[in-house]
Amino acid sequence: MIKVPYVADGNGDADAMSGDTDAFNMIDTAGATTDIVVGVGSGIVFNNTFTAGVSQAHRNCVIAAEQTIQSQWSNPITINVTFDAQNNGQNGGLASNSFSIVQASYSQLRTALGSHATSSIAQAAVALLPSSDPSGGSGFWLPVAYARMLGLTAPGTDDTVILNTGYNWSFGQDVTDTVIHELTEGGMGRIGGLGDGLGGRWSSMDLFRYSFAGVRDFTDGRDGLTPFFSYNGSQLSSLSFNNEYNSSGIRVSTGDTADFTQLDVFGTGSPGETNTLSQTDLQVIDVLDWMPASPPPPPPGSQDVFFASGQTIHVVTSTTGNNLPAPVAGQFNFELIINASGTGSYSTAPGYLGLAIISTDNSTLTLLHGDYGIVDTGGHQLIIAGDGSESIGGAVGDTIQGGSGPNQFLDGH
Repeated sequence: MIKVPYVADGNGDADAMSGDTDAFNMIDTAGATTDIVVGVGSGIVFNNTFTAGVSQAHRNCVIAAEQTIQSQWSNPITINVTFDAQNNGQNGGLASNSFSIVQASYSQLRTALGSHATSSIAQAAVALLPSSDPSGGSGFWLPVAYARMLGLTAPGTDDTVILNTGYNWSFGQDVTDTVIHELTEGGMGRIGGLGDGLGGRWSSMDLFRYSFAGVRDFTDGRDGLTPFFSYNGSQLSSLSFNNEYNSSGIRVSTGDTADFTQLDVFGTGSPGETNTLSQTDLQVIDVLDWMPASPPPPPPGSQDVFFASGQTIHVVTSTTGNNLPAPVAGQFNFELIINASGTGSYSTAPGYLGLAIISTDNSTLTLLHGDYGIVDTGGHQLIIAGDGSESIGGAVGDTIQGGSGPNQFLDGH
């Protein structure tokens, strides 16, 4: 394992710096102040240094960002972060962060991920990791604080985060989200490379890109397909990763391959936005082996087995019903929308044959459109039939309400 400095900017552009460049001496720490942020019930501690250029409003957003992270994950680790503010104009990134890198082999990374997987999502992700090294021996670069959490210890600077004050920030959720975006990169390992960035290396987030269910996509856009995040290889998020190249092999973006292309805390940002961490964002940090702060409920829909008579079912999860992956030819393409209530009005996407809605706490499932069936393996759900021919296998404690479909088979217990 070796350590090198690395910089990721708010446009997602992330390039390894030369070994002679000290990425951590680019800010003036004269007059800096410090504080320590400890979260109740979380083992994550942030040891902060604020330069004189950081306003109180900016500082408040940093604390809010760190408390959000601590409310979700609880690994016992202290992350040392320096915060600065610089006016880099509105042609620059929203923010940037720099951090030391630890180089590990795929075998080392895979073993570390396996030994630190505590949540059901992380365990499912580890179980499906490729058996052979997808980097072909190039190796994986990990931010030093993240590597330390995984037990791959090396000295170095944890993270330095610079906010671009050239934008018209509200210094509310917009700056809080921007800080979360940067801290989850340099402090928590949410970076990628695919052998194109990171000085020709890879990183952990490269392992969770899928163009279709069961089909990993390491091409960085050269296959002309859109890659989506998935922790289990079968349920693809509606959030798509950035590609740096097009199908002609021409580099068309310098964006971070671990960032989403949509407006999201882990995607693109915007001054004034009021996003919060999405379901996919939470799963992303889980697969990197950050331990949930409290035992999470099962992933929405995990207790329900969906099937389509005589066809292979391809399930895609979404929170909005928009920007879905292209349907898979020859399969029953099925959309599972996740929202707070498990109810709502949505149209089936082109090429998709079925649509259901599940609440985030798994308590309500609406089989909105399509001809398909489900078997509930957990129980204690309200299952609402829709307008299709549906077969429902209920479990103990379920309440099943019939719908308007022509042929519906309801089997309660």
